[in-house]
Order: sequence, then C-alpha cells, then structure tokens
Amino acid sequence: MQNPEEDVRTFVDGYLGSLQQSYELAKECLDINFNGTKDVTECLIPLLLLSKSGRVVNITSQTAQLKFMSNEGAIKVLSDIDSLSEEKLDEVTCAFLADFKDGNLAARGWLPVASAYAASKALVNAHSRLLARRHPSLAVCCVTPGFVRTGMNYGMGLVSAAEGARPPVALALRDEPGDSGLNFELFDECEF
Repeated sequence: MQNPEEDVRTFVDGYLGSLQQSYELAKECLDINFNGTKDVTECLIPLLLLSKSGRVVNITSQTAQLKFMSNEGAIKVLSDIDSLSEEKLDEVTCAFLADFKDGNLAARGWLPVASAYAASKALVNAHSRLLARRHPSLAVCCVTPGFVRTGMNYGMGLVSAAEGARPPVALALRDEPGDSGLNFELFDECEF
C-alpha cells in the first residue's frame, strides 16, 4: 500500500458507488430477486403440495423490513396481508420503478442506497406471506441470514457463507409448520 488512507477512501467510494444503481440495474435486481424468486416458487408449488411437509424458505434482508421504509403507499400494501394480491405486488414494483426512473426515491420514501435490493426483498417478504395464506398446507417463511460475506458486498460481510446458510437450512428442516407466514432474522422471529 502506497497510501493506506487513499486506498481505504477509494475502496469505500467504490463500494458505496456500487450500491447506487442505474434504472436498468434496478429493474434487473427486481427481476432476479423478486420476479425470479416468485416464478420459481410458483412453478414448484404443485410439487410441494404433494408433500406432507412442503416448505419454502426465502432468503431476505434486514433492509427489507418495512420499518426502514417510509413510502406510505408501499407500506400499506405490503403490510396488509388480508388484501394482498399479486396485482398489488406488481403495482408496488411499478411504482418503485417509476420513482426510480424519475429520480424520486428519497422523496417517495424508498431507501436511498441499495434501494432496488431492499425493495425486491420487501416484495419477496410480502409474496411469501401471500403464499403462506394461499397454501396453508405449506410452511412458507423468510429468513435474514445476517450480513454474509459475498462478492456483492466485496467480502465486507460479518459472517461466512457457511454461517449464513445455517438459519435457512434449519428452517427448511423443521418439522413444525407453525412458522408459516413468519419472518426470521437468524434463528429468531422478527417483524416484516
């Protein structure tokens, strides 16, 4: 290292800069994290329903918790499990993308950094609750495995991939169906 302070500043600027997204990357993030998860899960549900102990464990993020969001419209839709529908989830997706395209994320109450990631995971949380309601014979839940060291965060995570895998694997292997429709942070139940 020639100049450690400059190297750290360059790294931090690069890391924070990587969290800022273009509209195309934001759309891709939603397509992969939300639509991809939704589509694969929906395809597997007929097979899971054949099992006496079908389980869906979706990986989510602490940033997806509604307490970190201030977009009242999105919070209202995503927290109202009784009237939640795929159409309403699509409306939230479209509203987020419109706000992103118009440069109104902060003004409309979306997280200003890693906003597409947070929105996509909040949508996964809501869709998981919708599936739990629709398919009471399945156990459908979400889990935040912690801040896992990955390439996405430049290895800055606090836990290894093996440690991060423990909570979702434990939930997938549970015998009790009582955790359906719930959200977990590591091994503890938490709010959506």
